Amino acid sequence: MPLFPSRRTRACASVIRVTRGAATSLSLAGVLSFAPASARLLRAQSLASPVSSHADSFRCLDTAARAVPARLDDKHGIYVEQETIVAQRDGRVLVAGNPVFVWRDRGDGFDLLARDSLFGMVIDTSAFVRAIPSPLPGHVLDGMRAAALPNGRWLVSFFEVIPMPPEQAPIAKALWVGETDGITWRDLHLLPLVADSMDIRFLSPLAWKNGRARLAVPFVRDHHRLIALYSLDSSRWTTSVHDVGLLAYVAVALSETRDVMAVVKAAADTVVDVNSLFLYSKNPTDSVWSGGIRVLHAGVDPVRDPIFAADARLLAWRRLRVRERSKEAWFTAVDDEGGPIASPVRIAVGAEELRASEQGGAVLWAIYDRVWPNPTLQLLEQHGNDEPARITRVTSYKGLLAVTIARNRAILVSARAAETNRDPAVISMIETHTWRCLSQKGPHAMQ
Repeated sequence: MPLFPSRRTRACASVIRVTRGAATSLSLAGVLSFAPASARLLRAQSLASPVSSHADSFRCLDTAARAVPARLDDKHGIYVEQETIVAQRDGRVLVAGNPVFVWRDRGDGFDLLARDSLFGMVIDTSAFVRAIPSPLPGHVLDGMRAAALPNGRWLVSFFEVIPMPPEQAPIAKALWVGETDGITWRDLHLLPLVADSMDIRFLSPLAWKNGRARLAVPFVRDHHRLIALYSLDSSRWTTSVHDVGLLAYVAVALSETRDVMAVVKAAADTVVDVNSLFLYSKNPTDSVWSGGIRVLHAGVDPVRDPIFAADARLLAWRRLRVRERSKEAWFTAVDDEGGPIASPVRIAVGAEELRASEQGGAVLWAIYDRVWPNPTLQLLEQHGNDEPARITRVTSYKGLLAVTIARNRAILVSARAAETNRDPAVISMIETHTWRCLSQKGPHAMQ
């Protein structure tokens, strides 16, 4: 049977719990009982310096970085749970997720302001980020996903939910899709919920290519875990249900000619198998997936969190080594038909978080172990089959992280917790590296 994952602990859940509702202003004195970070948050820009660096081997990534807290202006800081991060061709970066915290600096501390009025933030080259208004103010939204459109806007999907405790999945009330430029919304409309058991904790990224889009959402029916696939073709959304067996995780991606799906499930042809990795593909107009090619036989060491990069040309995943109590990061190349073309390659250990972005044939990996009090971040640059260049350093980041390449910048977004009760409980940190390999095709970002 598959080893179903526990819900990933969100950064805000380990730091602060605040009742949802109307706009509030509250003291933080009673909620700051958590592990301290290493520095005050709303301070001047700082440099993120690597512990170990092989700068000569990096073709694209400048290993020196500027790390600053996300601010709306001189008086307001912001935290956005980085459920999705997507760069536009002009270098703007959308970050969206649940929750969003806005902090007002009152001089001797910070007040937490309204929560349900914002959807996320847009990062550009200015000193401040721009808040994205909620398309449904006052409603609780979750499961945000986005993809960059050629018109400079983002295609976005999100769920309206009933919130639940952290160990339980939110209850999905409605699924919405629409477009935003980070300021206004248009073409908002509902998609049908296949079931009331949609598991938004483990839905796939939103994939978009040449006018078609795909979003895969696991759900349970009659004690069996299935996939609801939402498809956009010729400006029309449709929904289909797919059964691939003992499902644990799913991810979808689009190449020029194929829809590709990575599935983590227990194989039925062996006694000892916990969450192996399979690849499926189909023509965009087909309703049935073909293939089911096993990329990796897991045995007792399960696979988790498959992700695609480079328009479905690269598949990465995490693998748990049960006996060693370690987590590894792996990847393989994928051909135009959605099949593996190389043996899997292990690129790192200590992979509690695994993210990637690609531009100009180079892949940037961000791998993070979340081990407190010295969480270690690895940044790797990969070109084809070359040995990756790597920097490793101890950070004070907590929770989830996200990475993308935005034209000439590589941007890492993470969370940092407060050191004292005069600091905001959790705030987004924006770490910016110069990216020297500008591609005319624009960035390909991953959630």
